[in-house]
Amino acid sequence: MIIIFLFCNILIIHDTNSYGYERESITYVIKPLGGEAEYSDLGLTDLEGRKVKLTVFKTHVLGFKDTEKIYSDQETFLPIRVERDVRKWLGRESIIEEYDQSAFKVTITKFKGKKKIS
Repeated sequence: MIIIFLFCNILIIHDTNSYGYERESITYVIKPLGGEAEYSDLGLTDLEGRKVKLTVFKTHVLGFKDTEKIYSDQETFLPIRVERDVRKWLGRESIIEEYDQSAFKVTITKFKGKKKIS
C-alpha cells in the first residue's frame, strides 16, 4: 500500500495481481464536504459470456452517492456498458448505457426508482 499526500488530500493506492493484476484503487478525500471518491480497476470480469475490463467509480458526499460500473473492451478500452446508480436526498435513479462500437451507437435507459423514464 502506498500513501501519498496531495494538496492536503490523502491518496491511497492498493494493487495486487488479472491481466497483470486483480485490483488497483485510488481513494481521494473530498474537503471541505467530508466525503470521498474512489477509482477501482477490478481487472477482468465476465459480461454476457465475454471477458471485459471492469472499472468502478464511487463518490460519497453529504447526501449524495454515485456509483458507476464501466465495462470496457480489454484491448481497446472502449466502453461496452455503463451502469450508474445515483442516490440523493430526494430519491434514486439508475442509468444504463449500452455501447455498440461497430455501429457508433449508444442506447441510454434511465430509471427513477424502479420506474423506467427513458
